[in-house]
Amino acid sequence: MSTHHVEVAALTSLTSKLSFLGLPSELRNKVYKEALTADSKLLYWLQTWEDDNPRQILTLLRVDYSLGCNNEPFNQLKYVNRQLYRETAGLELKFNTLSFYHYKSSTAALFTFAATITPSKLAWLTLVVVRAAGNCVSMRGPAPESPDISMIVYFCKQNPRVQLRYIFPRFKYPNGLAPLEFMGTGVALCVALKGDDTLHDVTPPDFAWPDDLIRMAKKWRANGGFGELFKGVTNFTVFPHYSHLDQSFVADCLSPGGFIEEFKNFCIKWAQSWIDHGITPAN
Repeated sequence: MSTHHVEVAALTSLTSKLSFLGLPSELRNKVYKEALTADSKLLYWLQTWEDDNPRQILTLLRVDYSLGCNNEPFNQLKYVNRQLYRETAGLELKFNTLSFYHYKSSTAALFTFAATITPSKLAWLTLVVVRAAGNCVSMRGPAPESPDISMIVYFCKQNPRVQLRYIFPRFKYPNGLAPLEFMGTGVALCVALKGDDTLHDVTPPDFAWPDDLIRMAKKWRANGGFGELFKGVTNFTVFPHYSHLDQSFVADCLSPGGFIEEFKNFCIKWAQSWIDHGITPAN
């Protein structure tokens, strides 16, 4: 049994004796925070858009984006009795990162979720992660036309206190990619989101990124109107797929016959920077 389920079971036992609900609200709130803080992101799961009553739940998210245990809602406290429902329904939003990942459109799932909760509960959100349905510019090709980014920016402008992390499927390592391809994707994102001025910063001495890659990044920026679109937006950041620097990336960079010595540390430094801080648009 997970730690979370043990805490819920213990709290349920307490409430059955009416001892817990007799505690001061300050103490109950501390217990709620402990019980409703997950050890991983919470996944918003919209079962389908075709059903008349699609099932919408917040459940634990595994690293591979599969659903949590038994697809059960993470917050079980609200089912204990009416008072706990009043005090804890939606409270998990306050203490966790929410992840939106849907096979059709994670962006649409985000907006569906936002439409189903009250503004006061929406204000509890501090960090959400949205996995892009489309891809970004990379050495493997241009970015497809997609309205998702403009919709995401609209959400950011409407909810400036919510930090939004946007993840492109192609921006990960390993993914059948060589380290240079991963770096190229990051560089293309920097140029597309920040503009030409950033190219010098992400280019090592005596090296030039492929002209086609930079041209595609500039075209994506122009077609999407990113310069104007992101004006004043400070809560949107693109992150790689993973939250830590993959050791195989470091090993491949440092392997004999890999990059020249000057380039190795440069790649590792920028890869670590993107993982730690992401890539934010210029303002």
